[in-house]
Amino acid sequence: MKKNVKKFEIVFWAWLFLTSLNGSAFGLLANLNDDCVVNLLDYAIFAADWQSSSPADPNTDFNADGTVDINDLAIFVDQWLEYKTLDRVPVCTDQSTHVFNSATKTITLAATDADSLTYSVQSLPTSGQGVITGISSVPTDLASNTFVFDPCDTYTGTVTIVFGADDGSGLEPPCGGLGTGTVTIEVHDDPINPDVNPVAATVVAYVQTGITLDGDDDGWPDPPGKIRYIITSLPTDGTLQDPHNGYFVIGPNNLPYTISGWENDALSFVSDTVGMDSFNYKVNDGENDSNTVAVDVNVIANLNDSLDFDGDGYVTFADQSHYDITDGWAIDFWIKTQRPFEGLIKKRGTTGKGYEIGIVSGKPKLYLYDASGEMQSFRYQFRIDDGQWHNIGFVFNYDDPNMTVEIRADGGEYVTTVAGISDYSNSEPLIVGLHARDGYKYEFDKLRFFSGVDVDNRFHSTQGLSYRAESGGEVLMGIGFVSDVLFMLDEGSGTTVTDSKLSYTGTFNDANHVFWTPEWRLFQDASVGGYFIGGGQ
Repeated sequence: MKKNVKKFEIVFWAWLFLTSLNGSAFGLLANLNDDCVVNLLDYAIFAADWQSSSPADPNTDFNADGTVDINDLAIFVDQWLEYKTLDRVPVCTDQSTHVFNSATKTITLAATDADSLTYSVQSLPTSGQGVITGISSVPTDLASNTFVFDPCDTYTGTVTIVFGADDGSGLEPPCGGLGTGTVTIEVHDDPINPDVNPVAATVVAYVQTGITLDGDDDGWPDPPGKIRYIITSLPTDGTLQDPHNGYFVIGPNNLPYTISGWENDALSFVSDTVGMDSFNYKVNDGENDSNTVAVDVNVIANLNDSLDFDGDGYVTFADQSHYDITDGWAIDFWIKTQRPFEGLIKKRGTTGKGYEIGIVSGKPKLYLYDASGEMQSFRYQFRIDDGQWHNIGFVFNYDDPNMTVEIRADGGEYVTTVAGISDYSNSEPLIVGLHARDGYKYEFDKLRFFSGVDVDNRFHSTQGLSYRAESGGEVLMGIGFVSDVLFMLDEGSGTTVTDSKLSYTGTFNDANHVFWTPEWRLFQDASVGGYFIGGGQ
């Protein structure tokens, strides 16, 4: 330790003496590793030569007297921790881009440095690749930080151009001066504009139906490498909705309307007018539009207008949480009967939690069962067994410890609040056309489940403007305008019923006892001992 202290004292006093003689006249000679600052890394190099009788590195003989001695040490000490420059060589930003061989590409160069920079082109494209406008030799300084690349119209492939950025310091890297970077350009043949094809669709009146559009693209430009579908005109009678945007209803003020999301080619159509209708669409690939074509829609009459039960038939839907009663639940359906006692809906096994809906003395009634099998029931005050279509709805809300049950029929309302539980869910299937005591006879249509109701209008959002026979607006209310509809039993065929909201399917227990009603027909009316003309509307 004492030897080191002594050595430092010698160096220090030598520095005081010799710097008065030498000063900094030699420049920054002591930066031996060329990192722009004199520090311990340089001292390690200097010390190695100091201990050598024949200097291995003549650069440490700062005063060029043939030896590395105290005079050179004085110069080193004088420059200790001195910076040649606080600047460094500019840091150039490499970049990649693309261009079509029928177009030019303006390249904007970038580099990071504290000083103002002069940009230059350091290399040229090879023969046959293209040229840089106005530059035929390198290096060539630019007036700004841009240049224009003009590809050969037959070339495709990769072009690499080296550029420079100089800080004007006159120093050599890494202390300053010229930094370089690379521009990589992918040259492609001209893109093909996207293309769309005419579409023809057949839909059933009043039933909301998905229509798939048909567009093609070559994947350029990239990005985005994909297309968006654009509605340019609306149907005369039908309504279009965007299923990718919460079933947004597309109106005249929205045209041209871009369907939400890249590559989304589906939209929803509904109409209450039978006949031909049409609308137009195109696509865009991020740079160019396609041609515009028509979607021709053939709206046919809704022949399978309702389900007809004979008292022994029913439809089974596999268990889904959408059918269970929980807080904020609502159900809505249409019925037409002349029998005073009917079983309409069942979502419960032989024991445990669940519910049933029926008609008692001609009035709609809801039965709720808790886990122990205890039952509470709620009945509407007016009869509906008059052979006409009626719209029935039930709403369930829970506010601990009470539950509120609301029954609506054709706009009328019955509300009661009693003690209860918040959840009547179970794993049993949903049965339509039957409950524990009775089956259902005559017609049934448009069963809907909701996840909640409007706070102010309660069930008004699903009724009020709801018409079964003239149901264009009603279908829109059920699927488009009311976004929390979870299920909508609507049209089907053969021995099934299809949910037009979630695509669940119900199955007839026996096609001889429950079937679609496509036309007027006669059947025996057991409730009045005569015959009743029923069927589609």
